[in-house]
Amino acid sequence: CWGSGALRLVVMFSARRANPQPSAEELIDRGRLVDALALPGARKSLPPDVLREVEARIAQGNKITAKMDDYNWGKAKGREGAMQIWHYAEGKVHVFKAHAAFDAPPAQLLAVLREWDLIPRWNPYVPQAVITAEPSLMSLTGGLEMYLPAPFSNRAGMFHAEGMDLLDTHGYFLGTFQSSEEAMRQLPDSLRKFDLLYFGESGFRITPLTSGAAAGAFAEGAEILVSDRCDCVFVVSLDPGSLWVPDWLVNLILGVIAPFIYKEVVAILARISDEYKARMEYRAELYPLLEKRSNAHVEKAGSAALAANRTPDGGADASINSGGSAAARIQEQEGGVVQAFQAVTNGGLPHRRSHWAVDAHVAPAACCVGLARAPCGVTAVISVAVGEAERVRVALFD
Repeated sequence: CWGSGALRLVVMFSARRANPQPSAEELIDRGRLVDALALPGARKSLPPDVLREVEARIAQGNKITAKMDDYNWGKAKGREGAMQIWHYAEGKVHVFKAHAAFDAPPAQLLAVLREWDLIPRWNPYVPQAVITAEPSLMSLTGGLEMYLPAPFSNRAGMFHAEGMDLLDTHGYFLGTFQSSEEAMRQLPDSLRKFDLLYFGESGFRITPLTSGAAAGAFAEGAEILVSDRCDCVFVVSLDPGSLWVPDWLVNLILGVIAPFIYKEVVAILARISDEYKARMEYRAELYPLLEKRSNAHVEKAGSAALAANRTPDGGADASINSGGSAAARIQEQEGGVVQAFQAVTNGGLPHRRSHWAVDAHVAPAACCVGLARAPCGVTAVISVAVGEAERVRVALFD
């Protein structure tokens, strides 16, 4: 996720020669925590305190993605194809979820989030945003002043954020952020005059997509795919402290503030400012790597889709039903050990997470990585290894 403590010695990015077989420490440097622990002997070779913190960060990421996907959020505000937003309250804690697709590479959207102190340049609802510590390129401690309308006064909060590259195992980048005692101790003087708010377990997930697929780039001999689009899910948990939050304030956030922020982000991504360009050039060890990883991910997904959409004799698989609004098919191979899920829609998959019904034998996240986050207009494929006695049921809804 976006390291601190014991990880500070190993998560600092440094100029290293390319290594075809990176070590666990090098993978941790790059935010690839799951990949690092998957290396043979990694758990024994890493210092115990580093291992514990890596495992804690992975567990925190799992909790955030579970909140994104598993909670019954109810009906969303907004429309498909733009931004949708959900809300629920647990006592005085208010939790918001937003989902949108952006016509921009993942690295650019990550820059808007990572370069936190530039937020006030375009977001009047955050008059102040500060970065007080940067343990690594994939982590920071930051704070903000949050605007609140009369009769309320503005609030201030601090958080620690970390980022993970989970492309190889989950198909996305993941960031987490949360208030902590250590973060609150770094509250700068400019924010001390405000009452405090606190961030609970919060985070975002960015999935690389490509528009090349809609133009038939999965055909054999086509040019290499690049990730020029991305899908984002954002969850923030806010504890306003002593502030009682009335319904009209929640509605203001849902109906005015959140849509405004979405439109501003779209505008920024459409024309990256010189300030963001300068930051992306300054952090030359971060953003080019994220771009390279995103492009490799969509290219690999495209190659897998092309290979999977073939019969054993090498001919095109013509049994996919491309008529109607949507169709789903389960193809069993080798006694049912491998399940290939394929779907085609007339107008292409909507730019959102599709709804799946999946038997408990296979984790929903595994089934969704291929189809639910596929780019518009592409035959999306995923293969999942299951036990011979297990069955998988998948349903796609427009």
